[in-house]
Amino acid sequence: METMFSRLIIRYKDLEDTTFMWRGVYNTLTDRKEDYPYGGTYARAHFRSIRSDIEFEAASYRRLQESDYTAEEVEALHNGPIEGLSHHCRGIWGQRLFVTKGGLIGRGPGETRAGDMIYLLHEGRLPFILRPIKSGEKRGCFEYVWHAYVHGVMDGEALRGSFAGEWVTLA
Repeated sequence: METMFSRLIIRYKDLEDTTFMWRGVYNTLTDRKEDYPYGGTYARAHFRSIRSDIEFEAASYRRLQESDYTAEEVEALHNGPIEGLSHHCRGIWGQRLFVTKGGLIGRGPGETRAGDMIYLLHEGRLPFILRPIKSGEKRGCFEYVWHAYVHGVMDGEALRGSFAGEWVTLA
């Protein structure tokens, strides 16, 4: 018989597993020597991705600033079972961290999988995850999965300069 207490233990264990997994991703990304595609380091992009590039202040929030990326903040983010990364994982529980073929770090729903594609839709405010349909009468179309956080493209950076768009059909 499952009790409320056992559900809390399972949820905490899931949170602990998520924290452990994301720490591993952090360690892998910080080993990359090249710069992040939109500037800065992979460690900085990971730091900002986990936090959705937002700093919560009292009952409001603000966009993270370069001054927020300090050794103390990084240490707090990745150490401690409750504080740091665990605190931020609560807000992103059930989401999946990904790295695109082009090297961009992002976050999407748990249903995100290899082969999904990131699209910036005309007039859209967020990047979207679309899944190619590979068989049946809707083959060649795309299924909408959900929106995503992709570090470096949240404020239209990817659309600056020359940009060649393409039409896609959503099923």
